[in-house]
Amino acid sequence: MPSVACLPRVEVAAPAFVDLKEFTMLHELLLALSGHPSPLLDHDDSKLDIGPVQGFLSPSEIALLKSLSTDLGGKYKKVRDRANSISMLHDSTVCRAVSASILSVHLLQFQRKIVEIETQILNQDSQYVGAYNIVPLSSIVGAFNGWTRKLDWLWKLVWFVQPDDKTRHYQCTASRIIGYLHDAIHTGYPDIEHLSLELTRVAETAWLKQLSSWVLYGKLSHLSNTDFFVAQDDNNHRIGGYRQSCIIKEDLIPSFITPATANSVLFVGKSLQHIRERGSKSNVAIGSRVDAALLHNHLSELSSLRSPISALSFTSAVNAIRLSLSKNVLQKLLPLQDVKAILRTLRDFFLLERGEFALSLISAADECLLSRRHPSVGNFKQKSQVGFENVTIKEGELATVLSKAWSAMCSLESTHDDFVDEELDFARNLLQLSLDSGRPSLPFESYTPDNQGIKLANNIFTDLLLPTATILSIRPQPPLDFFLDQSDVLTYSHIHSYLLGIRRAHSHLSKVVLLSGLRRDHLFLRMSSSGGFQGAVQTLQRARHRSNRRTKSLRPIWAAIRSANFLLAELGAYFQTEVITRSWIEFYEWLEPTSSHGSRPTSRDSRELDRSFASSTKSDGMSRTQLDLQPELHWDPESLMTAHRRFLSSLCRSLLLDHKSFTTQLRSFLTLVDHMVALVDRLNLVHQRLDLELENDIRDTFANYGLEEDELVADLQTSCAKVDNSILGLVEILRDIDSRRTRSRCNQSRFLRDDKEFAPHLNTSLDRLLLKLDYTSPQTTASKPSEWDAV
Repeated sequence: MPSVACLPRVEVAAPAFVDLKEFTMLHELLLALSGHPSPLLDHDDSKLDIGPVQGFLSPSEIALLKSLSTDLGGKYKKVRDRANSISMLHDSTVCRAVSASILSVHLLQFQRKIVEIETQILNQDSQYVGAYNIVPLSSIVGAFNGWTRKLDWLWKLVWFVQPDDKTRHYQCTASRIIGYLHDAIHTGYPDIEHLSLELTRVAETAWLKQLSSWVLYGKLSHLSNTDFFVAQDDNNHRIGGYRQSCIIKEDLIPSFITPATANSVLFVGKSLQHIRERGSKSNVAIGSRVDAALLHNHLSELSSLRSPISALSFTSAVNAIRLSLSKNVLQKLLPLQDVKAILRTLRDFFLLERGEFALSLISAADECLLSRRHPSVGNFKQKSQVGFENVTIKEGELATVLSKAWSAMCSLESTHDDFVDEELDFARNLLQLSLDSGRPSLPFESYTPDNQGIKLANNIFTDLLLPTATILSIRPQPPLDFFLDQSDVLTYSHIHSYLLGIRRAHSHLSKVVLLSGLRRDHLFLRMSSSGGFQGAVQTLQRARHRSNRRTKSLRPIWAAIRSANFLLAELGAYFQTEVITRSWIEFYEWLEPTSSHGSRPTSRDSRELDRSFASSTKSDGMSRTQLDLQPELHWDPESLMTAHRRFLSSLCRSLLLDHKSFTTQLRSFLTLVDHMVALVDRLNLVHQRLDLELENDIRDTFANYGLEEDELVADLQTSCAKVDNSILGLVEILRDIDSRRTRSRCNQSRFLRDDKEFAPHLNTSLDRLLLKLDYTSPQTTASKPSEWDAV
C-alpha cells in the first residue's frame, strides 16, 4: 500500500472554492504524521513552529495542530528511530524481536491509518470533508483517537529497552522485558492490553526458542548469552572429562518461573548434555536415539504453552519433560544401588561415621608433622609455641598421609580373614586428600530451590589437620554427577574439616590426660653410694617438695584441660548422635521407605547384614517387584538431587555452620587447645629432664630446665585462662543461638510440602547440650569445692 510520502502533492487538484494554502496545510500535516520533515510544521518536544500560516489559525486550531504534529507525528518518529536502533544494535535477541514487531506490525498500522485518512479526504468522504469541502481538524484528530495512548506506551517501552542515559550501566534482558509486558497487560486500557498481549507473544516465542534448544537437545545457543538464565560456568573445569558445569543466573529468570522449576530446567539440559557426550565417548549414538524417541513428546509439551505463559502451565510442562526423561533414560543410567553406595561413602568417611578413619588420618598427619620437626629438637620449644605456619605441605606428602590412614584401617580389618570390606575398597578408589585451592566453599550461596540455600561461614577449619589448608574430596564420576555435583562435594569437605577439627582436638587432649608423669609422682627412697642413707632421705624430701609444687601449679591447668576435653567430647557426641544420625535416618528412609536399617550402624555385623539383605532381595521375586516400583513412586534423579541438597542444607544449619560467630569462636578455641597441648608436651619433657638431674645427677650444660619450667608453667596458666574464657564464649553463643531458634520455631510449621517431597527435620533445640555444658563450665567448676582442697 502506498504511503503519504509517495503521493505527489499536485496529483489531485484542489477544488476551486478551497484555499490552496489550506489544502497544502492538510497535506503537510499528513506528511508530518508519517514522520517526514515538513517546512510548515517544524516541531520538537517543547514547541510547534507553523511558519507563515500562523496568522490564519485560531488558538484552538493551533492546539489541534500541535496534538497531531507533536503528540502523534513526533512521538511516532521517536518510536520508529529508537526501534530501528534496538533492532540493529541491541544484544538481546528477544528485545530485537519485540522492536522488529513494533516496526513491522504496530507502526505499520499507524501508517496505514494515515493513508486511509488521506484517501478518504481525497475522495471527499463525508466523514472528514464537510460543507464547502472544508476538512475540520477535529475530525482528523478524532480519526486518530487512541493512537496517542498507544504511541506513548510504545515510547515508554522502547525507552525501557534502550534508555537515553548512556552513562548508566543498564542492559535490558529477556526477563525484564517479559516482566514489563506482563505488567502492562493489567493497566486497565483495552487497547494497551491488546498491544501488550501481542508483544508478549512475540517475546515469549523468541525466548521459548532458546529454551527449546536447551530442554530438547541440551545445547546452549550463542545468541542466548544475555537472555537465557542457564549459562556455562567459566570458572569450573570439565568434571570427569565430560563437560563444564552449568549455572543459573538469577537475574535472567522470567517472573513466571519458580526457583524449583528453574532447577528442573537446568537438570533436564545437563542430563541431555551428559547423555549426548556419554554416547560420543562410548562411540554409540545414545544421545541421538534418546532425542529421536522423546523429542516429539517433549516438543508437544512446549508447544502446548499459550501466551501469556503462566507459572502453573510452564511448571507442568517442565515437570512432564523431566519425568519423561527420568523414567525412560535416567533411572536406567543411575540405579538405586549406585546411589546408596556413594551415599554410604559420604556418610562413613566425610561425616565420620567410621571413627577409625578419622583417628587413622589424624595419626598419619601427626606422624608427618613429627617427621618434619624431628631434625631440630633443640628448637622444639619455639616450634611448639609458634606452630607450623611456615611449614609447606606438598601433594606427595598428602598422598602419603592418606595411604598410611588406609593402611591403618586395613590392618584393623585384616584380623578377620573371612571378611572383605567392599565399602572400604570403594572409598579408597574415590577419596583423595588434596590442597585447598582457595575456592569459596559457599555452595548454597548460589541458586537453590525453595530458598533452601544458606550462606556457610568461611572455610576456616581446613588448616587444622596440617599447616597447609587441606580438604578431603571426591570427584563424582558420571552418572553419579546427576545428583552430586562439585558444589555438594565441597560442602561435604567443609563439614569433614569441621568435624575432624573437633575430633582431632579431643584426641590430643585425651592423650595429654594419659601422661602419667605429669599427673602423679612415684616417690621412693633410693640409696646412694656417696651420700648414704641421709643423702637418700634428703633427695626424697626434695623430690616430695618438687612434687607438691608441681601439683599445686598444675592444678588449674588440669581443670582447664578437663573442661576443654569435656566440651569437645559433648559437642562431638551431640553432632554425631543428635544431628548427623537423625538427619541421615530421615533422608535414608525417604530414599528407601521400606528399609528398616537407615541408621547404618558401623559395626561389621551390620554391614554384612546389609549385604545379605541386598542379595536376598535380588533372589526374591516379590522383593524385586517392589524394588522396581519404588523409583517410580518415590524419587527420580532431579527430585533426588533436590532432596539431597535439602538434606545438606538442613545438616549445615543443625551443625551451626551458618553461624559465623560460633565457627569463628570455635576455630579460636581449637587453636588455643593446640597451643596448650604443645606446651603440656614440652613441660612433660622438661620434667623428665629435671627428674634425671635430681635422681641420677645427669645434667645438660647447654639448657636451663628449671628456668624453662617456670616459663612453661606461666605460659600454660595464661593459655588455660584463655581456654576458659573461650569455653565461656562458646557456651554464651550457643545459648544465644538456642534462644533465637526457640523464637523462630513457631514459624517453621508453616512450610509444608507434598508427601512425596523430602522435608528435613531441623534440629532446633540445644537444651540437652547446654545443660551439660552449663554444669561443667569453668564458672560452675570454680564455684564448687575442689577435690584437691580436701587433699
